[in-house]
This record gives sequence, C-alpha cells and structure tokens, in this order.
Amino acid sequence: MPLKGGNDLSSPAESAKRAVLPFALISSGTATEEFPIEMTYATILADVEKHRAKAGLIRKQEEIMSFVSTIHWPIITVPWREGRHLVFDGMAVWSYVFEDRRVASTEAFVKALGACKNFRDFIALEASHAGYFRDFAVVERLPVMGLFIHEEFMKDLLEHINLAQPREGAHTSFLEPRLPCSEAANAVKKIADMILFGRKMLADLEQAKESLKIAVDRFRKEIDGVIDETKRKYNAKIDAIKPEVTAKVADLEKRRDEAWSSMQPRLVSLQGEVRRLESEENHWHAESKRKDAAPDVTAKAKERLHATRRDVQKAKDDAEKYQEEMSRMRGDYDKQIQSQWERIRSLERERDAQVNALINDQANMTQKASQMHHNMQDLKNRKEEEIASVEAQGVPIPPHLSSEIVYMPLMVCLLQGDKGVRYLVYPPMIAKSGKGVLGGIQSMFGGLVLPLEPKTKEFDETFRAGIEKALAEDRSLATYIGSVSMSSNILHMRDLPEMLAKGLAEMKNQGWIKDKHEKELLASLQKHIALASSTAPRK
Repeated sequence: MPLKGGNDLSSPAESAKRAVLPFALISSGTATEEFPIEMTYATILADVEKHRAKAGLIRKQEEIMSFVSTIHWPIITVPWREGRHLVFDGMAVWSYVFEDRRVASTEAFVKALGACKNFRDFIALEASHAGYFRDFAVVERLPVMGLFIHEEFMKDLLEHINLAQPREGAHTSFLEPRLPCSEAANAVKKIADMILFGRKMLADLEQAKESLKIAVDRFRKEIDGVIDETKRKYNAKIDAIKPEVTAKVADLEKRRDEAWSSMQPRLVSLQGEVRRLESEENHWHAESKRKDAAPDVTAKAKERLHATRRDVQKAKDDAEKYQEEMSRMRGDYDKQIQSQWERIRSLERERDAQVNALINDQANMTQKASQMHHNMQDLKNRKEEEIASVEAQGVPIPPHLSSEIVYMPLMVCLLQGDKGVRYLVYPPMIAKSGKGVLGGIQSMFGGLVLPLEPKTKEFDETFRAGIEKALAEDRSLATYIGSVSMSSNILHMRDLPEMLAKGLAEMKNQGWIKDKHEKELLASLQKHIALASSTAPRK
C-alpha cells in the first residue's frame, strides 16, 4: 500500500468511495455483520437522552441537543515491517514520545582499551570507567504526532480495519486530516532510523564487550607472567644466599655447642658443691637438734649450721649465675643463627607479599571487568527489548484497502445548556449478549439496558474520553467538528422519526426496553427532532 504523499480527498474519485469502518457490529460465532442502522440511531439517541441534563430544582434550563451526527475520523496507515502498518490519528489529537536510550561512547571506550600498555593502565581505566555502562548515558525523546501505541486499542483497531470496506459517503461527514500523510511517512522513517541507529549501537556494544574480554585475557596473562617473574627473581636471590647462610648457621651452631660443652664441667662442679654443702647443712641441722648433746656442743652445731647455710646460698648463687652466663651465650648464638635464617625469610616474605598483591590485583581486575561486562550485556538486553517493542508495533492491513487513510465513524453529540456546551462521543461499538436476541447488561443510563457498548474499556477511553477531552480543550478542532457535524446532523433527516420508531419497536420486541420506555423515548426524541428542524438547511 504505497503512500500517496498527501491527503487531498477533494477529487471526485476520492470523495465517491472511501475505506470506512463499520460503526456497530453483531458477532455470532464466526460471522460478523453490521448492527441495524435503525437500532443504532435509537440506541445512541436514547443514551444521549439519558445523559442530557433535565430541568429541575437545581437546573432551571435543560440541555438541548444541538446536533447528533455521524462523522468520519481519519486514521492514517503507513507501511512498517513485514506487512504491518503503523497507525496515526489523522487529526493529531494523540501523539507518542519514543525514548531513544543510548549508551556512552563505545568507540571512546575501545580506544581507551587499546591505549592500555600494561595491566596497571587497565586497572586505572576500570576505576575511571566504573559507572560507564551502568546505565544509558543519554535518553533522547522523539515525539511523533498522531502515532498510536496502545496495545488494547491496536487489537480492536485490527478487528475493525479487517472489516473496513470502500463505501459511498458524503464529503461533508469526512474530516480533512490535520496530519499530512507525508508527515506520517517521515515520522515512520525517523522511527526506522532510530531502530537502525539502535542496531548499530548494539553491534558497537557487542564489539566493546569482545574488546573488554580480549583485554581481560591479555592482562590476566600479563599478571600471571609478572607473578612468575617475581617468584623467579626472589627464588634466585634466596638460592644465591642459601649456601652462605647454611654455612654460617652450621658454624655458629658448632661454636655454640662447643662453648656449651666446654662450660658443662664447671657447671657440674658448682652443682656438686651445692649438693655437698646441702648435705653438710642437713648434718649440722640434725646435730643442733640433738637432746642428748651437751649445751656447748649444741651451740657449736648451731654456729656451724648458720655458716653452712651461708655457704650453700653462695654456692647456689654461683651456680645460678653460671647457668645464666651459659644461657646468654647460647641465646647470643641462637640470635646470630636466626639472623642468618631471617635473611632468607625476609626475601620469602617480600616475595609472598608481592605475589599476593598481584593475585589480588588480578582478582579485583577480573571482578570489575566481569561487572562491566554484565552491565554492558544488561544495556544490550534492554536496548534489544526496546527495539523489539518498537518493531512489534503496527497492525496488518487488508489488501483490499486502496487508500492509506481509513475512516472511523464516530457519533458526536453537542449538548447546550445554561452552563455551556459539552460533547458526547460514541466510538465504534458492538452488540451485547445475554438478553433477548442479542443479550445485554444493566447499563448506567437510568436503569435502561441498551443493546450496544464499546468493544473494550480501553477502546472506549482512547476514543470517547480522548476526543471529548480534545473537543473541550482544542477550540479549532471543536469549531471544525461542529461545522462538519451541523452539516451531517441526523436530527435533520426527514425519515428519522420513522427510523427511530422502527428501532425502538425492535428493541422492545427483543426485550431491551419496556413499552413505557419506548413511548417516553419516542416522545422525547420527537421533540428534539422538531426543535432541530428550525436549524435544518433549506432544500
């Protein structure tokens, strides 16, 4: 379905036939047909009547139906991907803003990786780029006027578009699009370019991931090499001094043991003297305690006991001092021996400290690179989801539609009262099920059960609420639709009373309304038709 590049619909061919969606449908099994026009008008006008404010205690003046019209809202379809078309609101009431999220410069990152001469440079790069890929660096907003991105609405529109048929239609009921088809086509190109740039970004991100992996492997091997070199250098130093250390230790141990051995005889002699004097002390102690000895003998024994005790203490002091001297001698030698071994242990500690620091650097470097790689993959996944979401938009368009513009019929009512004007908008609807031939549910319209309802809540909110809001806020749109609606006011149709009578009768026969409802609605609507006849164009 190629774009024509414009939206001029004033030619006879274009005004004669247009692709139009049905307004109301009946679905029964697999078959779908249009809802009878008489019952459609009767349902809409009955609903308007129930919405219309009546005169009472609070309101002195009741609202008047200025018009109830069928207008045709333009929907622009633009070829998108694999038979799917993006859908635009031709009146540009709706719009959508894409968020084009972009990562930090992968080219700059790869260049910085290439500039790393050693693992120290790479570790510094990791520190300076810790948050480089933590999130998208830039979020650009691409507003697209008129574009519909609404899942539920798109489903409903798909069903309606499949039922669109070229139909005869009065030119006055078809709204002229405010959004040129060429602008919609340019917007689609911008979206496609955004995806194209996004896919290039994904490829660049994948390249950056691969460059990071190569760098990590390279610098891990470099650290492994530095570790091996560090071990080799220190082991060589240790091996160089080990023979000297071993020889000095052996000499010191020999001299220590010889000195110890040479001091042992005197220690044995001193310890023997202590034992001899202790024995003599025990002898004089016993003599001083004898009961049968003369007093002078006992006195002499006590004197000798005191003297011996002094000799024992002196001998013990001499033995203890000599033992301390031997211990100091041995300790001095042991310290000299330990200082020799310390020469080796010091080198071993330096080696192990440097090796452990390198191992820690390698582990931290790998962990940070792994986190960066994870962040890059996360951004890649999120960007792929974003692109996939955009690519999945659009609906298939039936091949029999010859124009890029499909018209959606809307029923629009303008109510005027002492508090101003307000619009009621009815988007395409479907017949209910569950009562009478068609079925139904209790409606909110004064207890009446009416046979039509919006297909879904989302579809109703998108068009009814959206257009009602636009008419209240956009004066130029309200003026234009008011002009078109006045020229296609169904209240001016000559055969409308007969159509309403037939439609209400059928609704009563099917069990939608009761006899009193039929009479009240017909009488009330006939008053509005009569009032509207004064504004009808002259024939």
